[in-house]
Amino acid sequence: MQKSPQNIPKEPGAYLFFNSKDEIIYIGKAKDLRNRVSSYWSNRPRLEPAKQQMLSEIRRVEWIAVSNEKEALLLEAGLIQKRHPKYNIDLKDDKSWMYIVITDEAFPRILSVRGTKKFRGEYFGPYTKAGTARTLVRLLHQIMPLRTCARDLSRLPNGLVCMQYHLGRCEGPCEKKITGKSYVGYITTARQILQGKSYAILSTLRAEMAASSRKQEYEKAGLQRDKIRALETLLERQAIVHPNLMNQDIIGYAGDAARTVVTIMQLRNGTLLDTFHFPLKNALAGTREEVLEQFLAQYYSRPQSKPRQVVLPFAVPRLAELVVEPARVVYPKRGTQKQMLSLANKNAWLQYHRLTASKPLPPTVYLVKDILGLPQLPRRIEAYDISNIGGQYAVGAMVVVHDGSLAPSHYRKFKIRTVRGSNDVAMMREMLERRQRHADWPAPDLILLDGGKPQLNTVYPILKEAWKERVAALAKREEELFVPGRRMSIAVPKNNHGLLLLMKARDAVHRQAIKYYRATHRKGSRS
Repeated sequence: MQKSPQNIPKEPGAYLFFNSKDEIIYIGKAKDLRNRVSSYWSNRPRLEPAKQQMLSEIRRVEWIAVSNEKEALLLEAGLIQKRHPKYNIDLKDDKSWMYIVITDEAFPRILSVRGTKKFRGEYFGPYTKAGTARTLVRLLHQIMPLRTCARDLSRLPNGLVCMQYHLGRCEGPCEKKITGKSYVGYITTARQILQGKSYAILSTLRAEMAASSRKQEYEKAGLQRDKIRALETLLERQAIVHPNLMNQDIIGYAGDAARTVVTIMQLRNGTLLDTFHFPLKNALAGTREEVLEQFLAQYYSRPQSKPRQVVLPFAVPRLAELVVEPARVVYPKRGTQKQMLSLANKNAWLQYHRLTASKPLPPTVYLVKDILGLPQLPRRIEAYDISNIGGQYAVGAMVVVHDGSLAPSHYRKFKIRTVRGSNDVAMMREMLERRQRHADWPAPDLILLDGGKPQLNTVYPILKEAWKERVAALAKREEELFVPGRRMSIAVPKNNHGLLLLMKARDAVHRQAIKYYRATHRKGSRS
């Protein structure tokens, strides 16, 4: 394999790695194809073991140049879905998902189908259960007289109308018994229902039924009553989350370096239409931003109806935001959207635990993750505190909370060695410097400092790069939470169970530090 292929263009595009069996094992995108491909070999000693293993299997490289980086990302997504390389993050084939399609025909039909390639038209979904999609289509036909036959009506062929016409279930577009404009009205209503705008239509039907009754048009009122019942049945299958929410996809994320679960909650006009999960294998141990970027590119490249907003749990590259257009990407910090995002994240973690056969965690662990915006669940929280009087007999303590419960077997004690005088902030820094040398101890998911901004600002610079996004400080007086990069404290209700868990860890380490100080002081006094 040539390590610096000079014939690769310095243009945006997608590259394909082949093994000795001429199978594609990885597909990537690049802003500069030559630099990106060459970087694999120039940086090989510093790559993760999984990527080094992939490089050992590569025998040749192919590439496809495009006009810009967005096209490169979409090309990468399309090729991955078609070829399914073993080292790529690959969505489940959409043939297994059910969709509802409004066909692109002279008089459109509404059908439930698997996948998005069988018919040309406007797709809605996906739906996790085939029965849900089929029931929705059946109810739509009860509400509106839509055609079900597969005849080519582009030329409106002559012939007898079918039984559906005589039963009042179709208005006979095949025999020009309804105009195209009137039929489009039915399709518009069906589209609104699929978009979650059912309540406005229900109000209209009720008003029409009342008007027909006043005019003593009882047969017509009866038909409208049947439509209302069908629409009410449809609405019973959906749950109103919040009336002010627009069409949104709420995306939750859970997992580790090997396996990830992405959960999508589909909201249309505040109505929760469906929730479904995508388990992803992260063969190259990519970052969560890389995983979510590839997911968005593959999922939203499908020909389906897009929402107005896509709510994400953390920031992704700008390129990934362009892929979901015309939908707008948002990162909520508070309010109803934040609550829905927390629910999506929780569902993703529950699905992750189900797939990995691991024990679900207590809800407080999820709350702490959301409060602090942590990159992963804080399964191991390490709390630190200092105890001394005037700098004499200065000690520190570390308390561990594992999966929401105190873990005394993991507690550790430190004698302060280098700091002289009463300087709690410098002592905290020394304790964390020494803690980082213990590679044999499990890595923390959250470092909680007893104190405020001074402790946080002093400890943050000496932390390992991977730990810098896992640290917070909790001040005693007002129970204020501080995190790096934020001037003000995080406002959290005092009864929030996530905050109560952090207070429990802080109080426990405070007791341990005082206990160790007293023991050290007694020993020093005796000697």
